[in-house]
Amino acid sequence: MSNLDATASRGAPHSGAPETLIVVPSFSTAASRVKVQCANNIFFDVSNADFTINPDPSCTNDLVLASQTITDSQVFEAGNSIAAGPAFVVAGTGAATFRTPGTIMMNSGFAVQAGGSFTAQIVPGICP
Repeated sequence: MSNLDATASRGAPHSGAPETLIVVPSFSTAASRVKVQCANNIFFDVSNADFTINPDPSCTNDLVLASQTITDSQVFEAGNSIAAGPAFVVAGTGAATFRTPGTIMMNSGFAVQAGGSFTAQIVPGICP
């Protein structure tokens, strides 16, 4: 049994109909569950039944990102390398995470505006 800790949303009011995408490492399992807990209380819930996670068959080995502005939270994964720029901008409201087992390159034209965030992670096992 292993755990993957991922924050799906932080400080979001409960609307009753949340839509959140959680990106997990590329692996397969038929015994997944989700735990949701409140940040400022003791209450939590765990999904009632197991569900299956399958690796993304469309995962790209070498990802090139250009001519786009990131205004929300996005994760980019590749099996070998990620290159960003020209004109790849993380706006002040954005958060970009790059995950690959190989090389991450920020080319001319890559920018993170004030208030935005960028994370680069070298992670084995992406796109097996």
